[in-house]
Amino acid sequence: MGLFDRFMTPMRRQKFARLVAAGLRKAGEPLELRYDPARFRLVSEGDESLQVNLANTYREYLAAPSAERQSILSRFIRSWIEGRKGIPDEFEDAAYDLLPGVRSRSTYELVKLQMESQGETGFHWPYRVVAAHYGAGLVYDLPHAMSQISGQQLTRWGVDFDEAMDVALDNLRKISEQGFARLAPGVWRSAWRDNYDPSRLLLVDLIAAYEVDGDPVVMVPNRDTLLLTGSEDEVGLGIMAAAAEEATQQPRPIHTMPIRLEFGSWTPFLPPKELPAYLRFKQMLINSLGQDYQEQRALLTTNHQKQSEDVFVASYSAMRNTRTGELASYCMWAKGLDGLLPRTDLIYFFDPGRPDGQKVATSASWERVEEIVGDLLEPLDIYPERHRARCFPTEEQIEAIKAGGGLP
Repeated sequence: MGLFDRFMTPMRRQKFARLVAAGLRKAGEPLELRYDPARFRLVSEGDESLQVNLANTYREYLAAPSAERQSILSRFIRSWIEGRKGIPDEFEDAAYDLLPGVRSRSTYELVKLQMESQGETGFHWPYRVVAAHYGAGLVYDLPHAMSQISGQQLTRWGVDFDEAMDVALDNLRKISEQGFARLAPGVWRSAWRDNYDPSRLLLVDLIAAYEVDGDPVVMVPNRDTLLLTGSEDEVGLGIMAAAAEEATQQPRPIHTMPIRLEFGSWTPFLPPKELPAYLRFKQMLINSLGQDYQEQRALLTTNHQKQSEDVFVASYSAMRNTRTGELASYCMWAKGLDGLLPRTDLIYFFDPGRPDGQKVATSASWERVEEIVGDLLEPLDIYPERHRARCFPTEEQIEAIKAGGGLP
C-alpha cells in the first residue's frame, strides 16, 4: 500500500470533493458541479468537458502539514477560477506565457480516450513524443493556473504546433538560468521547483553541459523533480534510483522511465541487469506502466462496450522470480477471445479447452512470440502500446514457440 493509499478511501475523497465544490461556489463558479467518484473529479452538469480533476491536489493536500492544507485548497481554487478566465484569442497575446509541459505520454493519450468515450472525437492535446514514454505539450502559464493548449486552440490562433513549441522553448530557456543542485558526486537534482522542472530535459544543451560518467541519464518522477547522472556511473545510478523512489511518493507524479541522451536525442534506458540498481529501476518502471495500462484498460473497455464490440482488453501484470529476484511483466493471450494485449516482457497462452492443470499451453518472451506468430499481432496506434490478437496460434505454432525455449 502506498503512502497515501490508506487516505484514498471513498468517504475521505468525497469529503475533499465537497470542500473543493463549496470553495469554488464561494469563489464565484457559476456552474453546478457534481461529484464523479469513479474518476475522482467534479464535472459540470451542463458541460461534461468541464472537469475538475482532484487526485493530484488531494495528494498534495494530504502530504502537507495540517496548518498548510487550507492554503493548498485556496491556491487550487484560485488557480481554477483564474484558469476559467480563458486563454487569449490572439496568439501574440498568449505567446509570452507559453511554456512546454513534459508529462507522461499517457496523460495526453488517456485524455483523448476519455473524450472519445464522451463523444468528443475531435478533442486532443497535441504533443511531441519524447523517448517513447513522455510527451511534450504546450501550457498557457499564469501565476496561479496552468492551462493545457488543445489542437482546437492552435487552430483558432492560426499557428501550428512546432511554431508554438519554438516560442515556448524560448520562454523556458529564459527562466532556466538557475541550473541544478548537486545531490552527490556525479548526481544532480533540479532546483527550480516551478512545475516545469521536467521540461528542462528539452533543453539538451543545458543537460549536456554537466559532466557525467557516460551519457546523460535523467528521470522525471514528478513535476518538481529532474534527476541527472551518467549511464556508466554505477554509484550515481543507485543514488538516482533512491531519489526517484522517494519522489514518486510526492504529489503530481509523472513517470519513472529513465531516459538517455545520445547524439542529441532522448531514448529509453535501463542499466545492465548485473548492476544492483537495475531491479529498483525495473520495479519503478513496472509500477508506472501498470498504472497507465490499468487506466487505459478501463477506458478501452468502456468504449468497446458502448460500440457493442466483444473485445477483451487484457491486463498488464507483473511477477518476480523467487529464485533470481528478476521482475517481469506479462499478459494472457486467451483462445477464443478477440484480445487487446499490452506490450509485456512475457506472454502466457491460455487455452480453456485443455485439461485442468494444462490450460496454460506455454509461455515465452514477447520477442520469441513475435518471431513465430508476429502476423497474428496487429499493432494499434495507441499508447501505452497494445496489439490486437484476433486469432489464437495453432498447435503447430504453439509447439514452435515451445521449441524456442518456452518459459515456466
